[in-house]
Amino acid sequence: MKWIKGMAAMVSVAVLMVYSSCGGGSDPAPPITDVQLEKLRGTWVIQSVQGPGGNRTSEFPGFSLTLTGTNGNTTFNYTAANRPALSPWPASGTFTFDDQSPEIAIIRNDPSPRPAVLTAYRFLNNDSQLELEFDFDGQGYTRTKVVEGTWTFVFNAQ
Repeated sequence: MKWIKGMAAMVSVAVLMVYSSCGGGSDPAPPITDVQLEKLRGTWVIQSVQGPGGNRTSEFPGFSLTLTGTNGNTTFNYTAANRPALSPWPASGTFTFDDQSPEIAIIRNDPSPRPAVLTAYRFLNNDSQLELEFDFDGQGYTRTKVVEGTWTFVFNAQ
């Protein structure tokens, strides 16, 4: 009888061990691009602009950038509002995440004749600010020296 009770206890322990090692059926982690899009999506209002020649914030009063898209897609949209005529930002376009580093870089696919622009991004102040930095070659403008060079935009979440 002791042998049967001992065997029953061992079987119970074995069953518990098997079930406790099974996964809880949790959902897999979402793709990094979906996580990053969730953080980027929305309207961002300009705080400061550094461009060729230094501080250019006064040239961008009321400038905002709206980023939209759907999780699971690979191409997303942007719209730039209240931009000056000579801006490194077209009025609208699309962007994708850089395959090598989607956590820190997007590729702006500006309308022709402009080439794609690799844009580094990072979040500041608990994700309430967005910093975008890129080199712009001025293509598409006759006065390229006004827009050609490195630009850094800092936006506040709206």
